[in-house]
Amino acid sequence: MDRTLVRVRGKRKAPASPPPDLPLGTKRRPGRPRTKRPPSPPWEDVKASMLEQLSKPRVNLIRQSQLDKPRKSAKPPSKWSTPLPWPEEYRASHSQSQSQTQSQSIGAETPLIKRKKRRSSYWRRLSPLERMPAEVLQQIFLESMNMDLPVASIELLHKLNNDHIKTEFALRVLYWPDDEERTDRDDLPEMQSKLLSLRFFDWEFYKRYAAKACLKFRTWPWLEELHPDVSLEDLIQYDSDFDILDRFNLNCEHVEEMPPFLRLHDKTPIPAKYLKGPWHDQKHMMLRFLFIQNLGIDTESSTTSETLIEGLMDLAKTSHVEIAQWLICIAIASEITLPQKLLRRAVVDGGCDKDFVESLLTWSLHGDTEYFDPMLWNWAERNPDKDKGEWLLDQLKATATNKEQLVAEAEAQAQSP
Repeated sequence: MDRTLVRVRGKRKAPASPPPDLPLGTKRRPGRPRTKRPPSPPWEDVKASMLEQLSKPRVNLIRQSQLDKPRKSAKPPSKWSTPLPWPEEYRASHSQSQSQTQSQSIGAETPLIKRKKRRSSYWRRLSPLERMPAEVLQQIFLESMNMDLPVASIELLHKLNNDHIKTEFALRVLYWPDDEERTDRDDLPEMQSKLLSLRFFDWEFYKRYAAKACLKFRTWPWLEELHPDVSLEDLIQYDSDFDILDRFNLNCEHVEEMPPFLRLHDKTPIPAKYLKGPWHDQKHMMLRFLFIQNLGIDTESSTTSETLIEGLMDLAKTSHVEIAQWLICIAIASEITLPQKLLRRAVVDGGCDKDFVESLLTWSLHGDTEYFDPMLWNWAERNPDKDKGEWLLDQLKATATNKEQLVAEAEAQAQSP
């Protein structure tokens, strides 16, 4: 009868005996291969070899000529080579640095904390003009009328940044009692345009300027009819919300009705900040004042024409139709050609506002607008609002007919003797 070895449940197999080449006292993790490195030499032999190498004499590689040269004196310690103390040592080092006198020699020990020197550029010597008193400098600024003086240095700006100086300078730039002198001044349009483009010159400042000009020149007779029992000085002094330009804004439609101290030079260009958004009531009123005076923009030495086109492109999708009409008139007066994309933006993206589109088509007779644009005709045919689509098609056809008549008349006049 054969006997079969059966493992008894609950008893584990005896561990195998370790290999004979395994060194004593070390255990190997299962699965890790045995190392074949030779055992490291004892530490005593390594230490003896290192001491033997250190005890050998070094080879002198310095030439004799270099030894004969005089050595330079050591540089004094600077603040960059000074070690900074730890927080717990700050008090002790700070008291130690304060106790040392300033008469220490160069080779003396440098304190741990030194006062940081200020940069030499901050200690720039002021010019004689910058060292003048503020009152004298302000009078020089008003007499010279040099607008580059405040931006020359920060010291001059601090002394000239005053509300009284701003208003007085505006009176001297904007108001010229003598019309002949106003016309003969070649630099007056540029000065007025620079003043209008400054950051502080807004509608609120313009109202303060108008109030001071009324008190100084007495050239607004209808103000006495507006408040017969109260003087203008009392209105301005006791009522801070009194708008001296309120009635003028509602009634004035022509430049001849404007007081002389509010009229600008005929050649003064409109600054770029009044040709683009964001639009609010104060900016709206300021642009209206400039538009009433039939002012244009500078198209030769600036990029205001591009700014004007960008402002119209933004207005094509908004409800500021009146501002858009003013900008269109300014563009035509300045001989700026309105692009075809402006009409597309007003029709497709802006919903085809009738007043805006009609103004564009009216002034497009002076340009090269394409009236049979497929994008415009497709929008008019597919628009759910059939009345607005038919109105747009009628306007495009009528404008194209008027343009052909104008071209024919111009050719006939050119051929006639």
